[in-house]
Amino acid sequence: MSIPLRVLFVEDEQDSADLMVRALERGGYAVTYARVETADALRAALNPRSLIESFDRTNPRAQTSLPVTGACEWDILIADYILPQFTGIAALRLAHELCPELPVVLASGVVNDAIGAEMVKLGARDFVPKDQIKRLPAIVAREVKGARAPSPTLPAGLPAQPGSLPRYSEHATASRSGGGRLVALLKGRKRYLALSAALLLLAALLKFALAPQWTQRITPGWHYESYFTGISGQGDPATGNFSQNITAFYERQTERVPQADGIVLEDTYTVRDPSTGKPEYQYIFRAPVDPQNGMHRDAQYRGEYFLFPRNTQPITYRLRHSYIKGIPVTFVEEQLLEGLTVYLFAYKGRGEYTESYGGTSDYPGVPVGAGQEIRCADDQFIFRAWVEPLTGEVLKVDESCYSGDYLYDVATGTAVAPVLRWGGTTTGDDILKRNEFIRAEREKILLLDLYAPGLLAFVGLGVGAFGLLRARQRG
Repeated sequence: MSIPLRVLFVEDEQDSADLMVRALERGGYAVTYARVETADALRAALNPRSLIESFDRTNPRAQTSLPVTGACEWDILIADYILPQFTGIAALRLAHELCPELPVVLASGVVNDAIGAEMVKLGARDFVPKDQIKRLPAIVAREVKGARAPSPTLPAGLPAQPGSLPRYSEHATASRSGGGRLVALLKGRKRYLALSAALLLLAALLKFALAPQWTQRITPGWHYESYFTGISGQGDPATGNFSQNITAFYERQTERVPQADGIVLEDTYTVRDPSTGKPEYQYIFRAPVDPQNGMHRDAQYRGEYFLFPRNTQPITYRLRHSYIKGIPVTFVEEQLLEGLTVYLFAYKGRGEYTESYGGTSDYPGVPVGAGQEIRCADDQFIFRAWVEPLTGEVLKVDESCYSGDYLYDVATGTAVAPVLRWGGTTTGDDILKRNEFIRAEREKILLLDLYAPGLLAFVGLGVGAFGLLRARQRG
């Protein structure tokens, strides 16, 4: 029997809250919850007098789960570390002020051992990276220890329903009149053979004409986004050294832009201030791309890929997107990551990306004179991508230049000034969301390209064989 559990999430993304709810449900809990993302909303959730008025009503399911009988009716509070208008540290302090006995657990995609240890010192019970979210039920079981307050009383007029995720079922119905028409249709061997031919033709049409369009690499509405957590150290031209590394947040978003002469992909790479979340720098790269396979259409980039193609092979691909300029990424090995079989592709070597430091009208760049370029020192640029081969979608990226980007004189190869030391890896939150998206893409491709055509062909051959057998028996 499931154990009732009331959870208060301090989390700005509903998808992340849903992932944690599913993990807790798989751990044996019947979850009711609310989600807040500001200090005022958290204070309201812990204060029964203003709870209903202050709660975010964009999530009706969570709204019906609000306790209104006391200020500390929650079993546990699970907080993200960084939110657009709030922080995990502030949430921890506010929770301890209003409900000192309420256990608080940190669950974040940017958490590391140092941050987690600091949060525990401040009073958090534990911390868990979101790419290890399967640990959450065990942590909750230890902290809550089975203690349960009375069931929450719901406001008048609100339906009593659990906050757990909805379950879906599939129902099939059959029409007797349709079945009768089918029997009539199949009378006579010629009708069997005609139906067999029609089914085989439909299977071929789906496999070779429709499925390639419906499952092409860049479908209508396709987009890609990835969030990175890492470090950065600014270059100091006066000393020739880099500043101390600080936490940095990077993000890359790619959008499909239809045009009269084909598809253009717009790739936006943004660096954000770790304390405010505001953009500090941005680079935009656009290129016409073949929607079938993700290859560049410009003649100067012939043979280079903007995206990994469907049915990615364990070979070397030459990539060009964002700040990356035609680097050869080579298959290294097959791995299992978050339950998905992926191919690891890697590159280490020269990384020259002068244009990406050019800046925009909103974000000033680095001045580069004639005969100069910006590249990674000692050819230590590293790029690694974990790719699901059937879809060609990237699950995780790791990229860095820990030796530092420098401004170089091209003719002499002399370093003129340090620019930036940096590195980043896809966050745990993003890996989980990408995992769900890729699984859905896999199912769609397998259904349209394999299962449906195969089933139609199998039934068509069966009907044809039955018609021939019937003809032989009558003969």
